[in-house]
Amino acid sequence: MPEQVADITVRDPASLMSLMDRDISIAEFSYHWLEIQCSSIEVIDRAVVLLRQGASNTFKPVAKWPLSAKVTALSEVAYGVLDEECGLLLEMESEEGTLAAAYPIHINNELKGIVALELKAGEVETLHNLMNQLQWSVGWLERFINRQ
Repeated sequence: MPEQVADITVRDPASLMSLMDRDISIAEFSYHWLEIQCSSIEVIDRAVVLLRQGASNTFKPVAKWPLSAKVTALSEVAYGVLDEECGLLLEMESEEGTLAAAYPIHINNELKGIVALELKAGEVETLHNLMNQLQWSVGWLERFINRQ
């Protein structure tokens, strides 16, 4: 996982669209995608994008937010998506009042990756909105991965 990314200013979905035609890695695209998600949703503390390695059920972190974040526990929570293959919202064992949201990345009906976010517990409506936004916005990652 790269510890730095290209100096590209991406603040909204329109500027993310411009990255679709650039020669950047999935790690860089994923970082910028995470940056938009995490900046627009105040309750997110850290996040990670994991991608499947070959045909195995092994997933490797390719991007994290912020760049200095430790995402080991969050990555482990993300594996819950393997069983359910749908979005999950779970309480993290590490700290009271902290939740993990995880959502699958599908390409042609095959699980290719997982997005996981660590967030502060909040109102049910806020959490519902977060899961809806995650569901819709993961399409950006699916589209970028599918193009490769």
